[in-house]
Amino acid sequence: MFKVTKRWVGEQGAWTAAMLKALGIEWPPFKGWVRALEGVEITQQQKAEVERLHAARLKQHAHSAERHAAMSLKVFWTTPNERGGFRVHRTRPANWDSRPQPEGELF
Repeated sequence: MFKVTKRWVGEQGAWTAAMLKALGIEWPPFKGWVRALEGVEITQQQKAEVERLHAARLKQHAHSAERHAAMSLKVFWTTPNERGGFRVHRTRPANWDSRPQPEGELF
């Protein structure tokens, strides 16, 4: 058996309906559910299920953040212009792959 503490509840972050259901609490939770849960003994299976759901949620959030960061990257393509400067393109120019590649090391 595991005695629920306020610290353990806080470590689980934002509680989902599934996490509360594992402890037998209806969704939406009643006012004061954390205080009512303090000191209550739950089984190791219930504790493991809540922690498994918490880890799954963290993994999902990490994946979403990674995907969001990848989508927000801005890529610009540059080509030399006639005046010795560069022209910036938001999309890859049609002839990008057919351009001659520089010889030797760049850096």
